[in-house]
Amino acid sequence: MLQDTTPPANNPPPPRLPLLLRRRGLWMGIAVVTAVLGLGVATFVWSSLRSVAQVQEDVAEMAASLQGRSLEELTAPDSYAALINRIQEIEARLEELRRSGQAARVLGWVPGAGPKAKEAAAFLEMSSRLAHGARLTLQGYTPAVQALNAGGPGLDTDSLRQALASAEPLFVEAQEDLAAAKRLRAQLQAPELLGERGQAYVAMIDQYLPLLEVAVVVAQDAPHMVGDALALRQTVGELRVSFSDPSALLSRPQETEARFQEVEARARSLQASLVTVKSNVQGGDARVDQALDAALGLSALLAEMGETLGRFSALSDRTLALGPMTPEAGALLGQELPALRERLQLAQSQLESVQSAFSQQGNAASAMLSLMGGALGSTTAPLQREESLLATGTQSLDFLFYLLGYDAPRKFLLIGQNSDEIRATGGFLGVVVEMDIDRGELKALRYQDSDGVDSPTYETNPIAPEPIFRYLWMSRFLFRDANWNPHFPASATQVADLYQRGQGVEVDGVIAATDDLVLDLVAALGGIRVPELPGLLDRATAERYVKGILTYPCLPRHASKRNKRCFDEDLFRAVIQRLFSPMDAQVRPQMVGALLSALGSKDILVHVFDQQAAELLWQHNWNGALQQVDHDYLMIVDSSLPGHARSVVERRVQYQVTLDPRQPIQSQLLISYQHKGTVADPNCRQDQPKPTGCYWNYLRVYVPVLADDIQVPPVPLPEGSDWLIWGYEPADSLSIISSPQGGLSGFTEIGGYLPAEPGQSVTLPISYRLPASRLRAIGNGVYEYRLLMQKQPGTPVEPVSLFVQLPQGARLVKSLPAPSAQQGDWVRIDVDLTGDVTFVVDFQV
Repeated sequence: MLQDTTPPANNPPPPRLPLLLRRRGLWMGIAVVTAVLGLGVATFVWSSLRSVAQVQEDVAEMAASLQGRSLEELTAPDSYAALINRIQEIEARLEELRRSGQAARVLGWVPGAGPKAKEAAAFLEMSSRLAHGARLTLQGYTPAVQALNAGGPGLDTDSLRQALASAEPLFVEAQEDLAAAKRLRAQLQAPELLGERGQAYVAMIDQYLPLLEVAVVVAQDAPHMVGDALALRQTVGELRVSFSDPSALLSRPQETEARFQEVEARARSLQASLVTVKSNVQGGDARVDQALDAALGLSALLAEMGETLGRFSALSDRTLALGPMTPEAGALLGQELPALRERLQLAQSQLESVQSAFSQQGNAASAMLSLMGGALGSTTAPLQREESLLATGTQSLDFLFYLLGYDAPRKFLLIGQNSDEIRATGGFLGVVVEMDIDRGELKALRYQDSDGVDSPTYETNPIAPEPIFRYLWMSRFLFRDANWNPHFPASATQVADLYQRGQGVEVDGVIAATDDLVLDLVAALGGIRVPELPGLLDRATAERYVKGILTYPCLPRHASKRNKRCFDEDLFRAVIQRLFSPMDAQVRPQMVGALLSALGSKDILVHVFDQQAAELLWQHNWNGALQQVDHDYLMIVDSSLPGHARSVVERRVQYQVTLDPRQPIQSQLLISYQHKGTVADPNCRQDQPKPTGCYWNYLRVYVPVLADDIQVPPVPLPEGSDWLIWGYEPADSLSIISSPQGGLSGFTEIGGYLPAEPGQSVTLPISYRLPASRLRAIGNGVYEYRLLMQKQPGTPVEPVSLFVQLPQGARLVKSLPAPSAQQGDWVRIDVDLTGDVTFVVDFQV
């Protein structure tokens, strides 16, 4: 019989605990598994992020090491290979992390750590592809770098192009990697999950990925652009050096023109390449577009500068062929100079526009522009080379406008200086030429003798300087002595003032030339003809007339009545006439060379009274100024009061300094004169000077105004001096003046009347101290001592010896010029003073 198994209605159901326990066990198992997976994913994320952080630090360190380094430094074989190896190491580390994290990509559903794991895995994939693409890109450019380092005077652009073409497979693969990295970067949904360092790395990727894309496009679509850019960089750098001295327009006009034409051609080729690159770069990155636009602006600027400055260079050659200041040359310059000025102003506007665009780009654009433009400087001053070239061209053009009278008629004084009777700026003033120039044409020349410039009563002339009053017995400052101040801008002002007082004529500037320059021009021109002598006059014969050894006739047409001055006048006329006449191409280099050599030796000095026009003269020290410097300084100035014996006297200078960064500089100066005359001068009277007799020299030494404890022995007057003969006091001629007037405020002047008799030697010792601050600390215990020694115009080449005692145990780091000898703590430097010299001694303590 069947039993009823239905439970009674009042009985409770059996317990369901086993099922509940089974379900809870399932969820607990899932939770445990999830926790384990989460812990594993978290561990992966944590280790990945730590490794990524380390990679980011490595990349940041590598990027920082690239900042501020020149293209030459980056592409040096060792540096470039090390850079590729560094990226390869980073690439290997990223690839290892990427492989270890592939399994974690499918666990993105894991709560908490899953999204981070997914983001980290995508990040590692992107970073790995980017590193691989970067390495391939650099390897692709390796042949180009090797061609760049091959050496030689110029770049072989064809070899560069072929090298890039041979690396085409590398660039194709690199382009695929970079495109993949770019896609993965766009897929990153939450970079903030990577942490602060991970986000910094993403930002760095955003900065450098466009650079690599552009580099690949350049190599594939415009390979010649690399050669153009590097060659352009080299040419612009060389021109910046050579053209920094505007005399290159005169000395090498055809060469300079050709170099600027090369700049124009390469800049236009680069411009076309940039247009191609811009059209082929994918993605529309705003920074890339802006940087490419800035590079296009730069290439347009370089093309404009190359064309304009090339025309400027050609103009100087054409002017010399026509004859400077002839009507034909004046007409040519009148047509060309305004057009060139307008184009330079346009180039200046372009420069400002490019500078503005560049300043908005930051370091990424700086690196990109350096890669594409090639002609840029450092990242901190990217347009320094272009700005320098443009400034030189503009400054030179403005000076010519002023000098040649294109804005207003000009009047200048040309004064001849006789260096045998040495004076502060080159010699005693003899011939005076008043020159009228209007719109590039020489309109008039008026010759005078310096003795005839002053009004005979001399009442309007100022009081003479004390040495002229004492030793020339002149109470008034006469025109012939106007160049007493060694600072030529001050002397030129005095010359113009006395000329206006005596002649009632105001001038716009003063040009001083020594007789040595005139004689050098005679040689450069192949000889000269003067009215009262037959045949062609060579340099040697002309010099005998200049020195008064040969007699030249004076005629009523001459401004002077002295035979020597009459010859000087006719010689000046003949040389000026030849200089301003059409000139044969074979003569031009010699003539220009003589003029430029005279600028270096200060046998020609120029000062104009317009402040803007004078900037060019100040900048290149063509105005004979005493330069204010923040280090040691020395200039020695002779003045014959009176006489012409300087040519038979040799001067030698020895200067000794003891250096210690903790102590004042101890300076000792020895100035020695050796009179080479063989015939004794028994009278040796100041009022009876002879060409080979006693050298009646008033000596002045200029040292920094901070010099103290100046020690000089008495400089007694010789028996033959008029001051002593007439019984005037004091008998000691020594004077020490701190900050004299007339542009000499930064100096101390040590002066004395120091004659030398035939066959005798005279030596004057001077010692003083300079502050230790005159030594400049460079860093790492290295200090620099500098001495500027300026040459007096009109003086012959003379030997100078600098003795430097270094601190005990110090090491010599650098010496310019090179040492003649070194023993213990002592360094000796010997030079022949042909012009101003800056001595540099660096030492480490």
